[in-house]
Amino acid sequence: MSDSLISFWYSLCTIKELTTVLITNAIKILTHVTKNIVNII
Repeated sequence: MSDSLISFWYSLCTIKELTTVLITNAIKILTHVTKNIVNII
C-alpha cells in the first residue's frame, strides 16, 4: 500500500516539475517573440 502511495506522489511531483519547466519555457519564448515583434514595428 505504501509503495503505491509513494509512486503516486512521485509521479505527481514529476508532473508538477514538467509543467513548471514547460510554463517557464513558454514564457521565455513569448518574451522573445514579443521583443522581436516590437523590434520589427
